[in-house]
Amino acid sequence: MKKIIDGKLYDTETAAAITCNKHKDETLYKTQKGAWFTYLQEKDKGRLKAFTPQEALDWCEIQGIDTDTVCKHFDIEDA
Repeated sequence: MKKIIDGKLYDTETAAAITCNKHKDETLYKTQKGAWFTYLQEKDKGRLKAFTPQEALDWCEIQGIDTDTVCKHFDIEDA
């Protein structure tokens, strides 16, 4: 799926799929230029939503994405 948001093209075909939510219906992507977005598969259509890096990290935490995946894609500071 392709969608232009705020003058930028988000494309599930060219971005890297990073992880899925628990229900496997929403996927977090990262573009080659470092932009984050999710794609949610709904009944007969899909919905694409752009995220800031912080929103993408928050999404991972809410979805319970494993620590190794999160640390691989985000700069996580030690406590």
